[in-house]
Amino acid sequence: MKGYAKGLGVKCTFCHVPDAYHKDDKEHKLIARKMIAMTADIRADLKKTFPKKDVFEKFNCVVCHAGSAEPEWVETH
Repeated sequence: MKGYAKGLGVKCTFCHVPDAYHKDDKEHKLIARKMIAMTADIRADLKKTFPKKDVFEKFNCVVCHAGSAEPEWVETH
C-alpha cells in the first residue's frame, strides 16, 4: 500500500478511513480498486505485446500519476 501512496503523493487516509482501513466509505478507495484492475489489464496487454521484455513489470501508478493524486493529461494530437 505504501507504493500506492508514494505513486499518488498522498497519505493512506486519502483512500482509507482512519482506524477502519477495511471500510469502503471513501470514494477514492473505490476508484483505486478500478484503477488497480485497469493497471493489471494494461500490464497483461504489455506482456502479450512484448513477451520477451520486462516492460509490463515497470507499468504502475507512477507512469500516469507521477506522484500526484490527479494525473495531468496531455493531448497527443
